[in-house]
Amino acid sequence: MNNYIRSIRFSKGLTQKSLSQRSTLPLWHIQMIENNVIIPTENDLLKISTVLDVNKEELITSEELDRKQLSKIYLSVLSMFIIPFGNIIGPSYFMSVHLNLSSKVRSEGNKFVNFQLIWSVITSFIFILLIIYNFKYGVNVYEPLSLWFSLTVLLIFNLGYSSFKFLSIYK
Repeated sequence: MNNYIRSIRFSKGLTQKSLSQRSTLPLWHIQMIENNVIIPTENDLLKISTVLDVNKEELITSEELDRKQLSKIYLSVLSMFIIPFGNIIGPSYFMSVHLNLSSKVRSEGNKFVNFQLIWSVITSFIFILLIIYNFKYGVNVYEPLSLWFSLTVLLIFNLGYSSFKFLSIYK
């Protein structure tokens, strides 16, 4: 989006200073928007689109970019195979590094991270209960209620949910 603002500004023959004067936004604010340091608010986009004589929706990130960013968030859950609680750390890190995410992507990403957080708490709780059950009753590892079987089912459920979310963005 911010490169798009810059390219339209160039095509209209405007400098950052003239854009800031016409839009009543501070010069430093225009510079930070174009350099992907801050995310412009709806009001900022309205002022900039008025000066540049374009539709405000044109300045908002395209749906294709949203899909790519959402797919990266959903696939970052696979980092749980590398680091503990990577299913939370991966998507959270991606969203914190990419500051120019649209509000739709940020909202969906937050919902996904919240699900992963709840899933991790429930899985940890079940894991602790199964360890206690295993020590108390001496359950064999190969029985259906064993620790490893239960964790495998929970892992498959999480991967299935992540895959479903990933595939649902391309419908």
